[in-house]
Amino acid sequence: MAVFAEGKTALNLNDCVFERREDLVALKRRLGKVDVLLLQLSYANWVGNSDDRASHERNAQRKRVEVQLQLQIVDPVIFIPFASFVYFSHPENFFMNAAVNRVSSIYKFTTERLGVSTVVLYSGERREVGKQKDSAESLCRYERDFERALSSPP
Repeated sequence: MAVFAEGKTALNLNDCVFERREDLVALKRRLGKVDVLLLQLSYANWVGNSDDRASHERNAQRKRVEVQLQLQIVDPVIFIPFASFVYFSHPENFFMNAAVNRVSSIYKFTTERLGVSTVVLYSGERREVGKQKDSAESLCRYERDFERALSSPP
């Protein structure tokens, strides 16, 4: 979904699968400058049994590669990871929490490794496009929440 408002473009690619790079390139060509790109940051589905940690890690890595490709092609002014803040809470899938991409690791990956301006918003926070936002407090809140959830039995 692309939203064009007040001279800005926000693009939401959550759950959009681009199997061919050319399709993503064509989308970028059609849209032009993208001010805000919104993407999911991890898997949010069953990716293997409890004894198959390698599958979980491969799926988390696959999502990072997908994020990297979308960021490189779309080249947004700002990236906001906003979906798949996943916590598997049932005893049958709790083990999958060990390999999910946490928002802090995606933030570090996109800002430090990819050099992309990334903004993390905690649930309920707002940000005006074009205004600066320090993500440190939001990142701390998400990490605290996730650690608290992991320390409790499912």
